[in-house]
Amino acid sequence: MSHSNGSEVSSLDSQSHGEDGVDAAPSKSPAATTLMGKLFVVPAIVVCIMLGVAVVVVLFGTSSIDKPATIQELLVSIEADSGAREYGMLLPAAKESWQAAQELAVRFDQKDKHFNSEDEIEDAANRVVSFLEKSKAGAPSLAVTDDEKRGLMRDHYLMLALARLGRPSTVSTFQALLKSPNADTRRVALQSLAEMGSVAAAKAAVQDVYPLLSDSDSAVRMVACLTVAALADRGDATAIRQVAALLEGDRETQWNAAVALARLGSGRGKLILLNMLDRGFWEKLDLDYVEDGRRVVRQLSSSEVDDRLRAAILSASTLGDAEVDAVLTRLRDGDASIHVREAARVAIEEESKMRMSQNRQSNAAQVALIDEGC
Repeated sequence: MSHSNGSEVSSLDSQSHGEDGVDAAPSKSPAATTLMGKLFVVPAIVVCIMLGVAVVVVLFGTSSIDKPATIQELLVSIEADSGAREYGMLLPAAKESWQAAQELAVRFDQKDKHFNSEDEIEDAANRVVSFLEKSKAGAPSLAVTDDEKRGLMRDHYLMLALARLGRPSTVSTFQALLKSPNADTRRVALQSLAEMGSVAAAKAAVQDVYPLLSDSDSAVRMVACLTVAALADRGDATAIRQVAALLEGDRETQWNAAVALARLGSGRGKLILLNMLDRGFWEKLDLDYVEDGRRVVRQLSSSEVDDRLRAAILSASTLGDAEVDAVLTRLRDGDASIHVREAARVAIEEESKMRMSQNRQSNAAQVALIDEGC
């Protein structure tokens, strides 16, 4: 897997590492952790904690932008960033713009609180789109310098902020960014579309996601699996066929394909999913990565094992398979970790409620048909 730099990747466990040697981000502030949790849709969280690498930009510290700044002031700060440099260094306005973008990602998560009308939301979305269009022209395929990395961070925060506005008119922007030469940007574009899973235009864009299932970057392929699951309808035969093809890939891709298939209502990844629900499977697994120029081979920590089990539970519970449900019940009743037991309990209860609701709707539909027949 290829990634641009350690500050742009993360995991729910700050001690985790990707198998290709990517360091996780440093410990995060409470505000950063909160944002990180909100950036990932339910299926995509698996990428973060399954692999020890995150696939979208997350906060690694607090913003220096003054919190009372208005949305308009934050947008102006970003628009003032011309990328100008003096003696090879970014000018102050440019250095502040990525922090303003970070703050917008937080604010737009509560857009009803910060906007008074749909017109205001549309105007903000158009301004962000305009900036991303200008920035895209000069974006590097691989960020090397600190300035380039900072510029990508700014753009990635803006992409996530834009997705949170949920405007159908912005979907085409993300579709274009799926073709970015920069792998990080392609991953964040995927995540942004997944954030918009309830928007019809975003759901239709699943056709543009399929090619990224065979992307040259393995992390992009993993997120593409989960983005398909977020956008496609449950039972979608094309989506299932496209994702199932990755069950023959590397193990990390297999894991993400399996949970995506479960979300799509397919049991084609069931055997992999059952392994993922087995504590012994994770406890015996070796991580192999490079840290500070040295190869490290180690086993998962107990918290890393718990995280992976909890992530697998989230998706496995949606499959509706008797064998999988029996395993979830065993985890609920007897796993060594209270966190895993609780995750299994909640997942079982939520899925039970969902199935009861679906049964009521089905019964109501049958009654309506009978009434029509009479």
